[in-house]
This record gives sequence, structure tokens and C-alpha cells, in this order.
Amino acid sequence: KPIDYRELTARLRVGMRVWGMQERLRQAAIMDGLTGLYNHDHLNRILEAEWRRACRYGAPLSLVMLDIDYFKAVNDTFGHLTGNEVLEQLAAILRGNIREVDALGRFGGDEFVIVAPEASLHDAAAMAERIRLGVCEQLRVDAMRDHILTTSLGVAGSEDRRVHSAADLVALADR
Repeated sequence: KPIDYRELTARLRVGMRVWGMQERLRQAAIMDGLTGLYNHDHLNRILEAEWRRACRYGAPLSLVMLDIDYFKAVNDTFGHLTGNEVLEQLAAILRGNIREVDALGRFGGDEFVIVAPEASLHDAAAMAERIRLGVCEQLRVDAMRDHILTTSLGVAGSEDRRVHSAADLVALADR
């Protein structure tokens, strides 16, 4: 068949542009726009899949939940832009303290969750302590020069007798 190369090039460009827009939409559906971490819904899907896998193979599954202490006061005192900077820095600290196989996401306003497959409760508690210390040492925002931010962390593991589902894991870590 005879080919009009200009038309072929134009169609390819349009197709590539549509493909790129679809990929951006897919990412927007699973990622938190501010931190670049998984969003609540996607993290729940990952947790459910990891829970089923842990049950099937008898492997441990741990979950770490993190909350920034007095975050509302940060927003009220220093403004939401400063609060956003805190969240972005915290996300970077969290990324640097998890394993490649762990799933990290923003669970709520100032709540973050780490799903740690094949990690014992002891391993997850050690990770939580590294994160707690890292936040105290590394999280610095110019607008809050004289303030040190702290976090509260909860850890739960599938070995705990009170845990019978992925939702139980979240509830126990949240407590």
C-alpha cells in the first residue's frame, strides 16, 4: 500500500500523546498528589493482596502507622504551605528508611502507612524506631527553625493473635 508518511507521523504523535495522558491518569488514580506516595485506596488494595499472600504462605506481614504529632498546630501556626513542606520532607525520610519490597502511602491528612511483607513485628518495630529518630534529626523546615517535629508510630504484625484480617492489622497499629 502506498503510505503518506506525514499522515502516519501525525497519527503516531496523536497516539503517543493519548498514551501519555492515559499513563498520567493511571498514576493520578493511585498516587497522592502532594507526596508522590500511594494514596489510601491503592494502599488498601496492596495491604489486602499482601494479607492474602501472607496467609497463603505462612509468612509474616507487618504494618507501621505513623502520625505527625500536633500537625494541626503546624498548619494553624505556620500555614498550610509549611504543612505541605513538612509532609513532603517526611515522605522523603520515609522513602529512605524502608525496604524496596515495602509499600508506603499517605493514609490520611498526616497519617502514613508502611506495609512490610515478610517482616516480623521485631523488624517492623526496628524500622519504626529508625524512622522516629530520622524525623527528629532530619525534618527541618525553614519557617519552623526553632521547632522539632515528632511522630507517633504504631506497629502491628500478623503473628499477633488479635489479628485475623488486614483491617485488624490497621486497627491494631492505629491503637
